[in-house]
Formats: sequence, structure tokens, C-alpha cells
Amino acid sequence: MRLVGVSKLTPITPNGEISEIATKTIKYATFYNFTIYELNEAVLNLLKKLVEICGDKIKCDFVLTWTSRNYEEWAKVLIEYVTAHEVLMKIDEKDSNKFLATPIHLPVPPHEIQVNLYKNYSLKNLLHFIGGGDLFMPNRYQLDFYEIVCEESEQRAFCKNLLQLYQHENPEKLVLYLHCHEGDAYPSFFHQELRRLLEDQKISCEKVRTEVRSSYYDIYEYHRSDGWCLKILFNYYSKTNDRYVSFTFILNNGCADVDRVRGYLD
Repeated sequence: MRLVGVSKLTPITPNGEISEIATKTIKYATFYNFTIYELNEAVLNLLKKLVEICGDKIKCDFVLTWTSRNYEEWAKVLIEYVTAHEVLMKIDEKDSNKFLATPIHLPVPPHEIQVNLYKNYSLKNLLHFIGGGDLFMPNRYQLDFYEIVCEESEQRAFCKNLLQLYQHENPEKLVLYLHCHEGDAYPSFFHQELRRLLEDQKISCEKVRTEVRSSYYDIYEYHRSDGWCLKILFNYYSKTNDRYVSFTFILNNGCADVDRVRGYLD
């Protein structure tokens, strides 16, 4: 377990006790980063002691990183022991469908929750999650997922339903940032179908070229009647042949949000 503030601090002595310097620091500090590499009974007991010392949850300004296979156990850390502004959740393949169908109820904070999702999930569960599903305040979430491999008919239906969600549903009930990674040298069916739907709707497209990583990307922009703007970015890396597809909601005058979207691609 490691806490990161101005410098790195490992708050455990060789005997498994909390060091004196850590005791004084943790009680009054707000940390930049809090990372746990392995969750076991000893770590949970240590967290409990740290909370007793602080008289409150351990405070983190920026990120709490999870690297566990059992996301439910790690959620308890955030709910009971740590307060963080931003959270990164890495969901193991075996937990993907369960996480999408029955996600954990996370309190506020965190205000931003990034989920890295790997393989072995159904498009039905993925769409359920993106549409808010059983999430508490889903607009806090950003979802990174990888190339979809399934029947073309299922992918076609998913693309259609996905666009309908972002074009018509209440943004407060949606996952506002989506990133889909593809690694093939040629566009997948999912990639091509999504572009076809956008072209059929005659949605405007801006072509942007950048020297960063020799990449270029196309931005489709859809303005909703409620003042929200949907930007759909297709990004291409000419050197590696990796492609990047991302979806996001931004306000019409949300310059900072536009920068955030482009920042993912730089």
C-alpha cells in the first residue's frame, strides 16, 4: 500500500505497524494518490487503523487506483476508508458482465469515476450500463472498453441503440464519456456501422490532422434541442495502425470539456 503526497510514503514498519511519521502525516494530510496493490486481511486492518488515527476517511485529492480482480471488495475501501475526488477502476475479465449488470453503489465523492473494461461482456449489459442502468449519478463515469467481437446483427443493433441514447436521453442519466479501443489494421464492422449511421443522418464532420503521434481524427458533431452537443471522434494512428473511437457529451459553450476530449487523443 502506498500513499503519495509531496513525496512517496510507505506507512508500514518492518513489524507491520504504522510508523510514527506516517501517523502524524496521515492525520492532517490530503494525498495526491492512494494505491493498494493487493487487498488482504492485513491491509484492511491497517486501513482501519489509519481511519481511527485520522478520525475520518483518508483524504485523496486526485486518484484512488484499484488493481484487484474482485471489484466488490475494493469498493468497500472507498466506501469505508478513503475519500477520493477521482477513481480509476480496472475490472477483470471474469467480472465484466457482473459489473455492468449490477454495478456497485459509490457515494459522492468521487466526482469522476473511470472504468477500464476488458473482454467477455455482452453488448446488452454494456448498453444497460451506458444508459445509466443501476448506477448512482452515472454522469460521473467515463468508460474505456475494447473492440467488440460478436455477430454483426448484434453490433448493428448496438450502434443504433447507442446513438439513440446519446441523441435523445437525459444526459444526467448517461455515462458521459466513452472510449472504444480497436487494434486491427482495418476498420471493424462496429466502426464502419457507426460511421454509416452518422453519414445517413447527415451529421456534420470535421477532419482534423495533428502531428501528435502522426495521428488524425474525424469529429462528428450533433447538436441536441436541449443545448447539449454530442461529439463522436474517430481517431487513427498512422504509425501503429491502432484506432481509437470515443464518444462524449459536451455543452455547447464547454470549452474546457472540448479540451478534455482532445486531450485523450494527444
